[in-house]
Amino acid sequence: MVPHGLPLDEGALARLKARYGEPHRAYHTWTHIEALLAGLAAHSSLVSDTTPVGLAILYHDAVYDPLSATNEEDSAELLEEEVGATLDVETLAATRAMIVATAGHALPSFGTESFRADCAVFLDLDLSIFAAPRPEFAAYHEAVRMEYAHVTPTVYAAARRDVLKGFLARERLFLSPALSSEWDWRARANLTWAISRLPNPTAADDLAYRQALLPVDSVEGFRRTRVHDIVRAACMPDGPARGDVLRALARTGYDATGLQRVAATTPGFGREEAVRLAELLALGSDQTQNFGNVMQESRNAG
Repeated sequence: MVPHGLPLDEGALARLKARYGEPHRAYHTWTHIEALLAGLAAHSSLVSDTTPVGLAILYHDAVYDPLSATNEEDSAELLEEEVGATLDVETLAATRAMIVATAGHALPSFGTESFRADCAVFLDLDLSIFAAPRPEFAAYHEAVRMEYAHVTPTVYAAARRDVLKGFLARERLFLSPALSSEWDWRARANLTWAISRLPNPTAADDLAYRQALLPVDSVEGFRRTRVHDIVRAACMPDGPARGDVLRALARTGYDATGLQRVAATTPGFGREEAVRLAELLALGSDQTQNFGNVMQESRNAG
């Protein structure tokens, strides 16, 4: 059923749910969307027009690639492609602006007073997990790490610490006065706790992490996710040598054409990874032959 009577047909809703079910997502799933819709229902008295807020909730993470810097813009574009023709100009513009505003979680500098108030509620709902009970917030904290599994421990800990400290340093963590008074203190306690829980990994931890992503044993029945893990490891700074990566890819049982098909059809296979795989396969005749030889050697050794 289409939530909140929003102008969305069942086909578009099904496509949205499929996107939120992509295997690389751990937090940014349909469960996150349902939580925000429930929050909108609980705080609807704070919103003057629930249609753009509801649509922004549905589409704000529709495109989610942890390797991309344009998720918000891409999600707004998808909204327009999917439902733009059914919306009036004002509703479409308001919804797009709300989605794009999630990039920095700051209010747009334009728009009417009522739009800005509605946008504040939407942005606050998106960050409401910060004020959740500690076990729920801790699960979120771990799920985000899972979505950035391609990032080594030292890089992730430093970047995540900066993000959390940035939120904590804001004079107003939540933009709606009503929600700020309700959530601010608990959110700050959770953020402080999360920062204290971040490890201080070393280069040795990074090396062990990369090795864990690149198994050396021949294992029967590798799946598409294994290809993803191997290429993800190859994308890391100081990642494994090309020969080691090719041997690991060979053990998956795919030939060069099959690996390209995996990259093209596996949700979560990011653009950077696809480019890296193409570089690894190096489609010139000598390199292609070399890959075939490596694959055969690996099968013989297995």
